[in-house]
Amino acid sequence: MWKSQRQRRVTQDTFGLRLVACCECTKMTMWARELMLELGFGDQLQHVPLNCDNQSTIAVVACNGNTSSVRHIAKQALFINEYKQKN
Repeated sequence: MWKSQRQRRVTQDTFGLRLVACCECTKMTMWARELMLELGFGDQLQHVPLNCDNQSTIAVVACNGNTSSVRHIAKQALFINEYKQKN
């Protein structure tokens, strides 16, 4: 299910790298959750936490990427925040 590979997108800093990685992790979590629901394990999966230890990434996700310095990757922050709000 999971494998290590190079990112398709080039990032210039650790913050961008972590944000892209969190976005990919969120996509995989959504897929795995849907699979578990289809298999009948929906009662056990009320909340799937997503943890990140980068304070800059956490702050940008919390404000939906609405800062001028991260406009180029704001879509990932918005995607993660929408997932967080639903769960």
